[in-house]
Parts: sequence; structure tokens; C-alpha cells
Amino acid sequence: WTVNIDKLPKYLEFRGTFNESIDKKLCELIIHEKENTFKYKNKQTDKFINPIITELTRILDGVKCNENSIKYHQNFGLGRFYCSQSFTNLKKKNKHTLFTYAGMIDIDQHKGHPRIIVGLCQINNISLHAIPYFVENDEKVFKLMGEHYGIDISDPNTKDRLKWYFNLTIYGGGYDCWVKGLTEPSEKDLALGYEPLKLKTKLIMPFMTEFKNECDSIKSIIWESNAELKA
Repeated sequence: WTVNIDKLPKYLEFRGTFNESIDKKLCELIIHEKENTFKYKNKQTDKFINPIITELTRILDGVKCNENSIKYHQNFGLGRFYCSQSFTNLKKKNKHTLFTYAGMIDIDQHKGHPRIIVGLCQINNISLHAIPYFVENDEKVFKLMGEHYGIDISDPNTKDRLKWYFNLTIYGGGYDCWVKGLTEPSEKDLALGYEPLKLKTKLIMPFMTEFKNECDSIKSIIWESNAELKA
């Protein structure tokens, strides 16, 4: 479970410049035609804002001849590589529209982060149940959640919101935060089309408790095994 920082690769392939092919005219059409679609009123200022279109406009400023040059970096020199100027940071509907027209494909690992946890546990001879079950049977889990909470999961937006629970718990979030997101969506979520859901019950489904307990257990092991990373 210990990460030896001295043995980590330098990942030189990620330290150069990358080019995203982006149709600038299509970006401008989205900004013009969808300006009011994602707009909502900020409770503090009482003014209408549109962070999605604002972000698209900001990134578009760097596009030259339908090419966006980007560079990635790591926070604290470790872990995942990030880029603030990339179109990949946009919401799914926007970025997939742009990349489809550019002839690009979004390649993803199915249930990537929980799958990594499963792999680490196999290497270290730790037996799990809930996390590997979710990785291989996510659709069954979503169906059970729909029945438990009395919500229709045929809507892709609703299914995305069920996924939030597992993303939250992997990174330390909890059940109450997830329920509030379903029943009292933020202004930004409302602007994205996530309507408040009426739940049949707010009692947690036992499988979800088991999933969170396994996540918390693995996080504790990693935390205690990496004093160097804590510093």
C-alpha cells in the first residue's frame, strides 16, 4: 500500500504540448444558441449567471485555427495530470458534442476508480464484496436503488445522480450530502436539468452502507501506510 515517491515514473509523455481539434464556429454557435439554457440566478448577488457558457467562452479564447494547444500539470508534483485550458473539463453534453464533430472518441475505463481499488486489494490479498460487485454489476445496483428509493432510472440524468453516491464515497463524501443533492439540487444542478427528486424513503440501502464502509477501510490503510505523502 506504500507509495515510494522515488520510484514513480516521470511521465515525460504528459509533459509536452497537446493539441485539441475544436470547431471554433461550433463553439460560437453553442455560446449563442444555448446562452439561456444553463443560466440561473445567484442567490447571493441576485444576478443571472451562466458558468458553463462562461467557461466555454474562456477556453475558446485560446483556440487558433481550430486548434487548442494545452499543457498538463500535477498538483504537488504527484498523481493525476490536470489542465485548466482543456475542453475535456466541460460538461459531458458540451464536450461530447464538440469532440464528435472533431472526429474524436472519448475512451474511458468502465468504473475506473473503483476498479483500481479492486486491483490493489487483490494484489494485497484483501477480500472485498461491495466494491467489486458494483464494478461488475452497476446496472443491477442502479435498478435496486431505483426500487428502494421509488425513482425512475430510465432517465439518464437520474442514473447519473445515482452514480454520484459512489463517486462521493470513494473521495470521502457521505450519504446525507448525496440525499440533499437529489432532493434539494443546487442552482447549478438545476441549470443542468437536475430536477428535485421525491424519494420513497431516505433510509440508506444496506449495499450502499457496505460500499462506503469498504471505501473508508481502504482509505484508512492508504493513509496510515504513506507518512511521506501526508507531509
